[in-house]
Amino acid sequence: MSVQEAEPVEKRKRRLIIGLTLLLLVTLIGALFLVPQRKDNQPVNSIDPPKMEERGFGEDGELDMTNAKTIRAGVQQKADESMVRFKINTNPVYSNGEVNWMIENTAQNMGLVQVDIMKGDQVIYKSPTLKPNQKVQSDKVDLSSLSEGSHDVLAVFYIYDEKTKYLLGKTSVKINLTINGGSEV
Repeated sequence: MSVQEAEPVEKRKRRLIIGLTLLLLVTLIGALFLVPQRKDNQPVNSIDPPKMEERGFGEDGELDMTNAKTIRAGVQQKADESMVRFKINTNPVYSNGEVNWMIENTAQNMGLVQVDIMKGDQVIYKSPTLKPNQKVQSDKVDLSSLSEGSHDVLAVFYIYDEKTKYLLGKTSVKINLTINGGSEV
C-alpha cells in the first residue's frame, strides 16, 4: 500500500467518528426536547402539597413607626383586652346553708362570666351571670349531701361574648371547700 491510499482511509475514519459524535449529540438534544417534562417537579405518585387558604390581602404600605411609645401602648391595650381576670375565694367555707364564694368578674374584663363549682362530675353550685365589675360575695346553696370537712372542688369559669352570648373560652381552678356542720365560722 502506498501512502496516498492510507490517507483517505484515515480521513474516512475521522469523518465517521465526527459524524457519529454529531449524530449522538443531535439525538441527545432531541430527546431532551421531545420527552414530556413534568412541570410541578414532583415525583410520580406523590401527594399534592396543601394550598394556601384564601384570606384576602393586607393593607398596602409600610408600618407607621413614627411614635414607638404610642404603638407600644396600643399593643399593650390589645393584650390587656384579650386577658381575662377573675377573683375567687380558694378556701370558701359552707356554714348555715351559705358559702362565702367571693367570685368577681373584674372591671377590666370585656365578657360575661358564669361559674360552675364541680365536685367530680356533679355541679354543686351555679353562679348567676356576672357582667364586668360584678360579684357574688356569698350565696345560699344546699350542700347537705357533702360530709363535714375539706373537699377538693373545681371552679369552672365560662367566658361569653356580651353581645352574641357565644362561648369565648373557659378556664378552671381547684379550690378547697370546707363544709362546716351548720355552726358559725
